[in-house]
Amino acid sequence: MELMKPTIVDHGICADHNMPCAVMGDSPAVLDGSTGIFKPSWKAQEQGWMLVRVPKWLRWFMKQYENPRLTRKERFDKADKMAARGDYLGATEYLSETSPLDIG
Repeated sequence: MELMKPTIVDHGICADHNMPCAVMGDSPAVLDGSTGIFKPSWKAQEQGWMLVRVPKWLRWFMKQYENPRLTRKERFDKADKMAARGDYLGATEYLSETSPLDIG
């Protein structure tokens, strides 16, 4: 899976970029200049979408509960399917941690 590398052109307090929204792929994401993080588009934010940081222990637990015996290849295949649907953020987050059950 190849991650998108956004192009950002800084204009002082404004910036142009080519990163699509992770929620609504047809509209552009909102770049937070103070953190450098892409947030959901204004349209998605109006509908209540926002970025949250889930505690690491809870992410690990949810992955174990979701499918505890997933092999490494199956994990990458699932992430590829997520990316093919346009869910790049979800695919990246899905692969960000390695489950202790799929090592080996």
